Amino acid sequence: MPTIDSRLVSGFWDEARGYIPEFQACLEALTRDKDDKRAIEEVYRLAHSIRGASTALDQEELGALAQSAEDLAEAIIGGSVSLDDES
Repeated sequence: MPTIDSRLVSGFWDEARGYIPEFQACLEALTRDKDDKRAIEEVYRLAHSIRGASTALDQEELGALAQSAEDLAEAIIGGSVSLDDES
């Protein structure tokens, strides 16, 4: 396994923590309007970015979590899953 520069990992974690307010704002928007396409597309974009970077930096647990969020957002965007109070 190649060694990854700790500064890269530290920078990644700083950036990933910066996404938390964006995720929260999108989830709040979806709470108000479950059909908010901009919010779910932003969730997808953020999850995709985190998944890609975490995978590249060998941060497997976060990559798996981001992959799950990305998959769910993609399913919602594609219409195979919907956000409703019954789920």
